Amino acid sequence: ESQQQVKLPPDPEKKERSGYARTPGDSGIGYSAGFFYNKQGQGHGRLVTGSMTTAGLGVVLIVRDCYGKSIPKRVDNKIRRIVTLGLNWMRKNWSVTENPGMGGGGRRGGRGMRGNMWHYYYLYGLERVGSLLMEEVIAGHAWYLEGSRVLVRQQANDGSWLGGQGEQPDTCFALLFLRRATWAGRTTGRGAETEPVADLHGTESGDVRLKGQGSSSLAMWVDGFAPKILQRWQRGQNKTDLRIIRVDYFVDGKPAKTVEGSQARIWKGETFAAKHEFERPGSYTVTAKVHVLPPGAKRRDADTELVVLESGSFKVEVARVADASAEEMSRALEGNRVRSASVSVEATSNRSLLEKSGAAVDGREATGWVCRASDATPTITLRFKKTVKANHVMLTQSFRRSAGGRGRRGREPIRRVKRVEIRVNNAKKPTVTAALDSEGRPSRIDLPKEMRVRSLRITVVERAVMDNGACGFTEIYVY
Repeated sequence: ESQQQVKLPPDPEKKERSGYARTPGDSGIGYSAGFFYNKQGQGHGRLVTGSMTTAGLGVVLIVRDCYGKSIPKRVDNKIRRIVTLGLNWMRKNWSVTENPGMGGGGRRGGRGMRGNMWHYYYLYGLERVGSLLMEEVIAGHAWYLEGSRVLVRQQANDGSWLGGQGEQPDTCFALLFLRRATWAGRTTGRGAETEPVADLHGTESGDVRLKGQGSSSLAMWVDGFAPKILQRWQRGQNKTDLRIIRVDYFVDGKPAKTVEGSQARIWKGETFAAKHEFERPGSYTVTAKVHVLPPGAKRRDADTELVVLESGSFKVEVARVADASAEEMSRALEGNRVRSASVSVEATSNRSLLEKSGAAVDGREATGWVCRASDATPTITLRFKKTVKANHVMLTQSFRRSAGGRGRRGREPIRRVKRVEIRVNNAKKPTVTAALDSEGRPSRIDLPKEMRVRSLRITVVERAVMDNGACGFTEIYVY
């Protein structure tokens, strides 16, 4: 009963929403929104800040945990939306040296400087968000590594910290962050679900110091560079002119993640953090390559040859992996707009009466649409009677039903779809192009942002084994 009395805070400040704010390492983060203290108040209370945004996100995440598995769909959707907007705001305004949104600087003892106001309280809020999400990387940053570096550097000789709120409270906030107090409470208290991530990895061989944390879900980041590299790019006394264009992470020699940098920004300890989810147990080797401008270069011209700095390697042992596809399928089933909306479906071809286009939206995985083998560009189109809002499309393949063998009555087997193009609302160019799961498992395709969908056209642009052959989808989820 008490759970039903919990009220969510209002939406984040709408005035802070900005349509496709661009940041280094992201081509477009989407809508963003932060929290303020008191809109009707005076002075700082009306500012949208990091301390208030992390506090607001912490509240809604605690509400989510209080509900647990019994959380109503309406509440869960609202919390997801608030968290997405808030994390986008943090990505856009990221800092650990000051309280974002307050302005000013973050030097020790800067009691009169706005940027230092509630700085340590903001870092504790950052710890709450990271721990409640159970993530090592939030808003594209290894939050604990970056925050702890700042705190260790700013600690006084007597062990205290002093920012804008006084020595005692600021020291408490700093210790709560460093001890990861919220994470400890989640993993040792009542209702704990998982243990904190303790698997630390790293290598300091090579040009790049590479670190990682986790196993089946691995956070990776650049921890620094070898002394010879810093010396080579040295500019003046104790300063470097290292400009990072991008960081490529590899697992067993294959590309895993890429984080973009900026030629306009001199490296000052940024970690270029990324996250990789392993799909199978086993032993894996992780490496990285950092692409930088040559010494003395301040911009990348057409003839500029980038310098590639390589890290050593570290091993990751993955004992078991979470069934992420099952969790995502559950979300797709629960939020499927096709199930509740009036929709018409047509396809470029149907192999048989039992494999017509309508079978891809009938809510049953046992049936499905299959195109003719001679169809050069198999396409299925959904038209909604009323506009629906969606962030994702999930496709499950008819390939799975054939189990790789020949169909009944000697038919050719159903081919696996490797790549599709999706056009929303009759767009001339593809809204998104995506590769599907290599083993034919359900594939989630993220739309560029939450979109109002009236029509959805899915075209198969690549099939496995050969350029043609029957293929299709057992079910299409729009959510």
